Amino acid sequence: MPAIEKLTAAMFPEVFDTLLREFDPQMPEAKCRRAFEPRGWHDEDHFGYVLRDQGRPVGVLGALFSRRLINGQDVRFCNLHNWYVQPAHRAASLLLMRPILALKDHVVTDLSASGEVVAISERLGFSKLDRTIRLLPKMPRGRATADVIELTSQPELAEAKLTPTEFQLYRDHQGIECRHLWIESSEGSCYLVASLVASRWLPHVFVHHLTNPEVFSRHHRLIRQHLLSAGGYYVAVNEPHLHDQRIPCSLRADANQRLVRGNLCPPAAIDSLYSEMPLFKLPIHPRPPLFIRGLALKLWRWKQAWTPRKRYSAGR
Repeated sequence: MPAIEKLTAAMFPEVFDTLLREFDPQMPEAKCRRAFEPRGWHDEDHFGYVLRDQGRPVGVLGALFSRRLINGQDVRFCNLHNWYVQPAHRAASLLLMRPILALKDHVVTDLSASGEVVAISERLGFSKLDRTIRLLPKMPRGRATADVIELTSQPELAEAKLTPTEFQLYRDHQGIECRHLWIESSEGSCYLVASLVASRWLPHVFVHHLTNPEVFSRHHRLIRQHLLSAGGYYVAVNEPHLHDQRIPCSLRADANQRLVRGNLCPPAAIDSLYSEMPLFKLPIHPRPPLFIRGLALKLWRWKQAWTPRKRYSAGR
């Protein structure tokens, strides 16, 4: 009978070769390893669970454990990723979730769940988070309305500008190609953490964390210029993190479904730090509203109907 055991860093080569490479052939081994190696903020001695049958790994569930200060409260998180079981052993898939469901003092999240995982997780007590994102495309350069300071490679300046809690986030997300911006204006300041996502469709910048949505919305034009200066066609921000702030020249869309289990912190406080999103740079696959998709389809059909076709004479 299949049995589960804790997934340690030493098991990663075996698990990657037998399971993770099969689960996502496009994921480079070095990037995948990031979620299975010791980090200063990791709050446990393991990185998920392995399902074994006769000693051979047949299933895996990755888990990233962290502790964060949310609204003055110390909150423990467990972020799930890479849930995969070989087809012949799918009947035992839920064994991997048993230790996760036993976590009563954690907020458990899954920020990149597939449709099948969403359906299963809801039956296990998970709830859907707001999946709406705001897309901010490139805009012509405007006048400077605030000071935007790149803190990414300036730890001394970051320590001087950020609060102790923010500086902890800064230190914990070094070495994984995250950008850290500090925005200063007459309305206040904002700390922002983002990543460039090299999607095969449209490269974009995803904002994992921001501290002041009002400052972000007031100076969105300057901020998107800075974030897109290194590449990408648009900036993506989770809509709940904007707190209903209005941003001109932006578009709402649906993205990957996010899940949560546990009520130890408000849903709006759940961002994508300490998760597979900044580690793997996963694309968000936005889905524009139906009327925009319908309009795009009509335009495509119109183009196909009116595109001149080259005629060929018989016998040639």
